Amino acid sequence: MVKLESIGRVLLGGWGDKVVIGFLMGILDKITPEQIISYIQKDKYLFSWATERQWAAFRRRVKEVNFDEITRERVLDELGKRRLDLAGAIINQPKGPKWLDNQIAEVKKRLSPV
Repeated sequence: MVKLESIGRVLLGGWGDKVVIGFLMGILDKITPEQIISYIQKDKYLFSWATERQWAAFRRRVKEVNFDEITRERVLDELGKRRLDLAGAIINQPKGPKWLDNQIAEVKKRLSPV
C-alpha cells in the first residue's frame, strides 16, 4: 500500500493539486473494475487503511494546495487517460459519480488545514 508520507514529500516541490490527484490515481490504479463496482455498491472508503498519523504527516505538506481544483471532472479525466475501464465503471454505476465525489470530499477534509 502507498504510504502517505512518501507522497507528501513531492508536495514540497510545489505540485499541490496535481500531486493529490496523482495520489488518487495511484490508489485507483491498483483496483480492478470489479473491485471498484463492489466499492461503489458497498460505499467503501478507499483510504480506510490510512492512519490519522499518516494523514497528519501528509497534511503538513499540502498547505499550498488549491482544493477547489480537485474535482470529479479532473479525477475522471486523469483516470480516463490511464484506466478507461475504471472511469467507465465509475460513470456507469448509478451511485458511481456520487461515490467518487464522496472519496474526493473525504480526501479534501482529511488534508485541509485543521
